[in-house]
Amino acid sequence: MTILNKFIKLKRLIQMLLCCDIPIRLIGKVGFKHPTGIVVSTNAKFGKNVIIYSKATIGKRRKGFDGYPTIGDNVIIYTGAIVVGNIKIGNNSIIGAYKYVNKDVPPNTIIK
Repeated sequence: MTILNKFIKLKRLIQMLLCCDIPIRLIGKVGFKHPTGIVVSTNAKFGKNVIIYSKATIGKRRKGFDGYPTIGDNVIIYTGAIVVGNIKIGNNSIIGAYKYVNKDVPPNTIIK
């Protein structure tokens, strides 16, 4: 069994056990706190020290439309937050629980 096949099996196991879809490349690079129900697009970009809580969604707004989010360094995305579209979340920002974000967020901002 190749390393790629092992990673694919690991991803499927994570999806089954935690009901989430997290790109393998982010495991160990992004902090997933209580990683149940998290959905992250493979095309979203992440800075350093990002923390994502349960039920968060990060990706496109809809099929064939827009682009993907770019998340800066030291960003926290709380439970149930939805971050979509071709937007930038600035460094040191916090996205509050159950917030819908589809516009750029400046650095050092708290979305309540």
